[in-house]
Amino acid sequence: MNYGSALSARNRFEEAAQQFVESYNLKASWQAANYAGYSYQQSRELSRSEHWFTVAVQENRALASAWLGLAQIRLEQHHPDEAIGFLERALAIQPDADGYNYALGLALEQAARPKDALEAYKMELRLHPYQTGARSAIERLQNMVPGGRAKP
Repeated sequence: MNYGSALSARNRFEEAAQQFVESYNLKASWQAANYAGYSYQQSRELSRSEHWFTVAVQENRALASAWLGLAQIRLEQHHPDEAIGFLERALAIQPDADGYNYALGLALEQAARPKDALEAYKMELRLHPYQTGARSAIERLQNMVPGGRAKP
């Protein structure tokens, strides 16, 4: 785990993922699975990333970061409805997590639900006022959504 963490800190995600998998094989843990999922995600190996995030949530259903990882994969694959489900699970666990409502906004936009997306972005901005992505999305969507000009 430590070696994988050191590699990850140096952005050597493919090598880090291999170390986390080895760690998991030596002693199964949701931590090793989650880190493997994240590292594979960063190295753009989405099928391996999905596998390890799935292992992580099977071992720890309350692992919001793994649910987020699964959602991000679904967003990249253009499956927003599945992403929304994963994000709802993540938000139920960690409702004030940085970036989670923003990701939900992205998924809702992909699902052609701009009004709901606008609300998710507004929630992100209320929780994290420095979130420039949410601010930009709100400005963009306010012109598209009837009555969307309300303050975030």
